[in-house]
Amino acid sequence: MRFFWEPLILFARHRVLLRRLTRREFEARYRGSVLGLAWGVITPLVTMVVYTFVFHSVLAARWPGHAAGDKVGYALNLLAGLVVFNLFSECLGRAPRLILENPSYVKKLIFPVEILPVVVLLGAAISASISCFVLLLLQWVTVGPPSLAILSLPLLLLPFLFLCLGATYLLAALGIFLRDIGQIIGPLVMVMMFLSPVFYPVENVPQPWRDWLALNPLAAAIGWMRGAVLLGNLPEIGSYLGQLAGGMLFLALGYRTFMALRPSFADVL
Repeated sequence: MRFFWEPLILFARHRVLLRRLTRREFEARYRGSVLGLAWGVITPLVTMVVYTFVFHSVLAARWPGHAAGDKVGYALNLLAGLVVFNLFSECLGRAPRLILENPSYVKKLIFPVEILPVVVLLGAAISASISCFVLLLLQWVTVGPPSLAILSLPLLLLPFLFLCLGATYLLAALGIFLRDIGQIIGPLVMVMMFLSPVFYPVENVPQPWRDWLALNPLAAAIGWMRGAVLLGNLPEIGSYLGQLAGGMLFLALGYRTFMALRPSFADVL
């Protein structure tokens, strides 16, 4: 359990440094651009419109409970899935080169290198929060005000955030020694996008593939996001606790691997 609690203690121990690095990480995304932070709103909207046209209008994808021509319902369900998936994608995409891109931090003996994966997660979470705000605003305008279930979103996504942080720790550590991981992540993320219920509902997946899809941790997080925002539903407590335990174990695994390999970082760099 020590390897689970230690990364969480980092938030309190280095909160000032985390805040500064996360702010710098987020500001660097839009530095020099004309529209600045507006891109955080424009990007998810454009992505939603394009994917809705391709999968709903061209490929005739449908969502249970929605009419065949209900583009708004499909778009909202799609955007809810993209909010979760994009957070996961950003963490995995940054992780393999995280230490390689910050060699000066590794060589400073007093710098806590273990906070870098946390900075990546916080930066991705801020972007996801902006997309989630766009989703809630569209829900309010097109359907009506969302239910109070949205207040539970931080808690509902906690197992998923643990999973993302654990994966970031693991890939950041291994990416220094196995440079090919950075090349593998791109295709892997693409595969995960289509194997997760982002563009389609779980109900459309035939058996026995639906049972295998349930093993995908993104499936639960995407379903809970849609349930809380669009339907006002909460997950079953047993399912939530199972995902929470899995997320905690994966976080402990990733952090332990990172700390075990950390003394060798400077030698490889």
